[in-house]
Amino acid sequence: MALKSSSADGRTRSSIQIFIVAGLCCFFYILGAWQRSGFGKADNLAERIIKSTADCNIIPNLTFETHHGGDVGPDDDSESKSKIYQPCPSRFTDYTPCQDQSRAMTFPRENMIYRERHCPPQQEKLHCLIPAPKGYVTPFPWPKSRDYVPFANAPYKSLTVEKAIQNWVQYEGNVFRFPGGGTQFPQGADKYIDQLASVLPIANGTVRTALDTGCGVASLGDGFFFFADGMYLMEVDRVLRPGGYWVLSGPPINWKNNYRSWQRPKEELQEEQRKIEETAKLLCWDKKYENGEMAIWQKRLNADSCRARQDDSRATLCKSTDTDDAWYKQMEACITPYPDSGSSDEVAGGQLKVFPERLYAVPPRVASGSVPGVSAKTYQVCSMEDILLEMDRILRPEGAVIFRDEVDVLIKVRKMVGQMRWNTKMVDHEDGPLVPEKILVAVKQYWVAGGNSTSTQ
Repeated sequence: MALKSSSADGRTRSSIQIFIVAGLCCFFYILGAWQRSGFGKADNLAERIIKSTADCNIIPNLTFETHHGGDVGPDDDSESKSKIYQPCPSRFTDYTPCQDQSRAMTFPRENMIYRERHCPPQQEKLHCLIPAPKGYVTPFPWPKSRDYVPFANAPYKSLTVEKAIQNWVQYEGNVFRFPGGGTQFPQGADKYIDQLASVLPIANGTVRTALDTGCGVASLGDGFFFFADGMYLMEVDRVLRPGGYWVLSGPPINWKNNYRSWQRPKEELQEEQRKIEETAKLLCWDKKYENGEMAIWQKRLNADSCRARQDDSRATLCKSTDTDDAWYKQMEACITPYPDSGSSDEVAGGQLKVFPERLYAVPPRVASGSVPGVSAKTYQVCSMEDILLEMDRILRPEGAVIFRDEVDVLIKVRKMVGQMRWNTKMVDHEDGPLVPEKILVAVKQYWVAGGNSTSTQ
């Protein structure tokens, strides 16, 4: 009897639950239909808000353009979108703007002026893309690229013929091989650099300037014998910053042991070294080192440390008020005066920051206004087009560049290189997307003289 009663109660509860669920479903269905009909209060309220804000001119100056700061100079946006840079003719494959051989040969031979740097004026600058040689191939991966270069990438054999007896470069099949060493580096360049580092403070980043010259092909020392009056070393002194080093590797250093192999009279070599030592003393350089075929001198820090030369009649100081205005000027046999210094212990012209901090610092002479026409505000302001075209000339096909700058600068760079056959991708700063500085990765497409190229996509 009890079992029958329990069974009846269970059926009753089940029926009630089914009725409740069905009722709720009907209620929510009717509620939804009513809201969709547009008679709900919420819908009426939303409709009134939409109508009241239908006029989009309530905030007429609203803009969604980027507002990142950064003064990068004038930029014609319409021009940057439409200008497409075309390839230069194939004859410009080896073109180097300031070292153009055809242009250099138009200058006089006196004092080797024709071998100086002669940059083209603005109206003669090329605004096209320098092509790689036809047949250019991807270089070998490191470390093989240290010793081998495909002949197609630099198709000239003249140096292998003229310097066949020296251990510089050899032509083997379709590649150039660089055995290492050469005449000045019989143990390799790394040993030579280690020898320099034993005298020069290379590791701590304090070196201002160090000019390393020799007496061989394409070296500054090539011109030494044309300046018997000391003009050559006076020009070296002008370029050296206070505290800088001059390194001479090669003749006449160590002439006593090498005059026979150099096939030159020992008396002539001895006299050359005597003149070098004499001129270096007149310039107030201190000799720091001589071993093997290497000698190193250091320029003193300021004029106070070089009072002895004031009484020397041979020490003629240059009269120019702008010692940095030297390009395309007639060279004079005079000594460039030191910049001003506050005390005998202070570096003339100001102390540079230690590397790599100096990469981001305005040089002291610029900051102090010592360089006419250049201020800290205008320092490093160049034409973006000139910079990118020169980067394109130096960059080999499928080479990569990484730009890091404010986003508005990188947007302008991306527009321009997009018309120079470069593929680009911009990514956020490593500290996150909220940092205004971004990273632009660009890869130059493969194309060579003659028209072969990769896709422009």
